Amino acid sequence: MTLQVVAQQHRSDGSDTAVCLNAVWLALLEAGIPMKSTALAVGIGFGKDGLRLDPNYEEEKNLPAGATALVDCHSADVMSMLPTKGPLPQHHWSTAVCLAQAGAKMLEGFLRQAWAKKLEKLPKC
Repeated sequence: MTLQVVAQQHRSDGSDTAVCLNAVWLALLEAGIPMKSTALAVGIGFGKDGLRLDPNYEEEKNLPAGATALVDCHSADVMSMLPTKGPLPQHHWSTAVCLAQAGAKMLEGFLRQAWAKKLEKLPKC
């Protein structure tokens, strides 16, 4: 079986790569595709005031560095760290990983609540 998912961005509000990756994951979930893991993406920005989780468009424009982390929420492993703008200083990597893990866990909690509300609205058999 081949499945093609196209994520088309209509406007930017920051952390675009993370938003698109999460949209694809949600599309697979909505389609009922079995998945072994909850892999969620989180945008991380780095500026003179340190690391920032999920920077918006205006913040991203002014940050010298940024990355998108893809986190396996079951194991908390960072599966990928994709630079999106400039190099992230090496001494901030471990903090960025911890920030990504915490952000993905928060996002997972929100998505679980939203999905539960959606399921409540379905007709009972």
